[in-house]
Amino acid sequence: MNFKPLIQECFQKYLQTHNTSLPITSPSIPILYFGDYPAYEKSETKIITVGLNPSHREFPIDDRFLRFRKAEEISPSPDPDQGDVRLLLDSLNEYYKNEPYRWFGCYEPILNGLDSSYYENEYPHRVLHTDICSPLATDITWSRLEDIPQKRLAYDGIRIWHKLVEILTPDVILISVARRHLDKIRFKRTRLRESIRITQDKYGEPRNNPYIVSTSTYTLNGKKGLLVFGKAANIPFGLISNNQKRELGHKLLDFI
Repeated sequence: MNFKPLIQECFQKYLQTHNTSLPITSPSIPILYFGDYPAYEKSETKIITVGLNPSHREFPIDDRFLRFRKAEEISPSPDPDQGDVRLLLDSLNEYYKNEPYRWFGCYEPILNGLDSSYYENEYPHRVLHTDICSPLATDITWSRLEDIPQKRLAYDGIRIWHKLVEILTPDVILISVARRHLDKIRFKRTRLRESIRITQDKYGEPRNNPYIVSTSTYTLNGKKGLLVFGKAANIPFGLISNNQKRELGHKLLDFI
């Protein structure tokens, strides 16, 4: 698959933030996706997860490219014709092999219930993570960004995400963010409907209010897919336990 135009655009947007007031982590790289795309492409069931934008913690101060080692070779002013696109893609594809940020543990149990994983292991399907608001890491979390920086970054970021998803054409999109962000998803889909209720809390006690997982369907490139949404806390699906997440993944198999 040809990611070159998207990578070029990501590089361009990253370079345009230099010498601006936008709190972009620097040095860093634009992160179009996290994960092994060649393995994802071979998976029978293709699943992507969705966040808002990369964390500055992806680029530790004491070793900025710890998790994207090949990206150290990218020139300060990236030139796609000089192999920088290839270096970036190699870095992204190897992400989960190079001390990935522990944040991804919030999604992994659900993925395992779906016979899938971000990592190279016994599960047959490889998953990619994407960010709907921006491929650029910021020094503060998205929710703490002021309104104008959010809008400036999301103006391009949302468009780039949709182009990426058109390429990936996933069977399942798994998302747990503030509900208002669902309005950023612009391709045609059915209305969300309640699909799964979790009536116990993390400790096995009855919940005052059930945790609701909702689904809708969409069509991309003539292929139908399933969008799965659950309420977030501090992290995606943070209101349910890992065991509940695995059981949720098992139940979602019946919807695919």
